[in-house]
Amino acid sequence: MRISFMTHEEKETDVAIAAQLFELLHNKSCDAVALVTGDTDVVPAVPMAKRLFPQVQIVAAFRYLRHNNELARIAARTISLSLQLYQSHILPQTITLPNGQNISKPAKWWV
Repeated sequence: MRISFMTHEEKETDVAIAAQLFELLHNKSCDAVALVTGDTDVVPAVPMAKRLFPQVQIVAAFRYLRHNNELARIAARTISLSLQLYQSHILPQTITLPNGQNISKPAKWWV
């Protein structure tokens, strides 16, 4: 008998985001933080950060066509990143370094 199942690999990105958030707040490195995520895994860090560092504004920044009601509810405010904003920040196909070397953007990054 063969049994198969799907596994989930946790990349620890959410833990890293929360750790970086608290490092920035602890070191007084910012007056405001924009969390660019729609993932609810970072939600528990926000109320704690607001409680421990009430002077810092925590903003939820949502990617184009994404939104998370739970994160929006607990953030000081929200912003939505527009398609035009993405388009105005696309890297060129090739960048020439000061030493003359050309670096090309990977094909999977092409828009």
